[in-house]
Amino acid sequence: VTPFYSFWTRKEGLLKAAGVGLIDSLKAIDVSRNIDTDFVKTFTRKEYELFSFMMQDNNARYFASLCYLKNKPIRFIELTNELLRQL
Repeated sequence: VTPFYSFWTRKEGLLKAAGVGLIDSLKAIDVSRNIDTDFVKTFTRKEYELFSFMMQDNNARYFASLCYLKNKPIRFIELTNELLRQL
């Protein structure tokens, strides 16, 4: 996965978590950290946790980032076929 996608998903996650639309100064948002390192980013006077990860399915690889307010709990759930049938 190219560095473009890692930076893009990080910036997109941060902007969405902050409730900010796409802005003109994307270059001003520094999200250049190691992919394996979670980190805190201050943006719009709030602190956000930024978690990035890679997924692989057969020969395809995907990069994703999750951004949320610091100290606000999040919960991961595994989507199984059984769970999806219940929806």
